[in-house]
Amino acid sequence: MNPTCDNCGSPLSDGVPVADFCGVCPPHRCDQCGGMDSMQMPCRCWVDVADIRFADLKGMFALDGLGLEGGTK
Repeated sequence: MNPTCDNCGSPLSDGVPVADFCGVCPPHRCDQCGGMDSMQMPCRCWVDVADIRFADLKGMFALDGLGLEGGTK
């Protein structure tokens, strides 16, 4: 049986972890900033990391005591 979204109950693809919100859910208030948040239009406190160098990402995560592993093959 496929997992479902905790918020709206929509079925999620097999292998996708259970989520608090999914792409089917309507926008909701962000717990961090109070802005509107959805999968289609994330709120302003989400950071787009697509153009950030890996070393800089590691530094950002390290500030919060977190780490990243990576590499290329």
